[in-house]
Amino acid sequence: MSTEMIPGIEMPGCSVACLDPLVRAWKLVAAKRESSDESARLHAAYASSLLDRWTQSPGLHGPIGDVAVLAEHAALLDEMMSLIFPPALRATQLAGALAPFRHEALYVTERLQRLHATLTLTGRGEVSEEQRSFRNLMPYLLVMERIYGIHPGETR
Repeated sequence: MSTEMIPGIEMPGCSVACLDPLVRAWKLVAAKRESSDESARLHAAYASSLLDRWTQSPGLHGPIGDVAVLAEHAALLDEMMSLIFPPALRATQLAGALAPFRHEALYVTERLQRLHATLTLTGRGEVSEEQRSFRNLMPYLLVMERIYGIHPGETR
């Protein structure tokens, strides 16, 4: 992965995707298999089945450096994302999950896919060099603010 986020300027750092928080959420659902609520038990059984399939997919465990790996597991990822993006809303909801700081899509709803295709075909989806540079600086500005308490643009 190139560290050149702004033309001519090398910036350190790397970014990886990770499904661990999503898996933890499914484990919480699966833990409700002893619930007195039948709906919760059915959802827990589905979650357990999904987690079994995830267990058999080692490419989806831990840090994922190459998001292309996700395409190999598209059906499973689609089901796992149903916890965040309800299937009933995917046709109308503009939503997605991006790899941190790389702006690569890990998952997008059907509606967002259609919009992206339309913008690409019409040429309106292009990002200027200035927009790209600003977007790529955002992780560093966030670290400055959250870790060091420095608020860029503030005068003292």
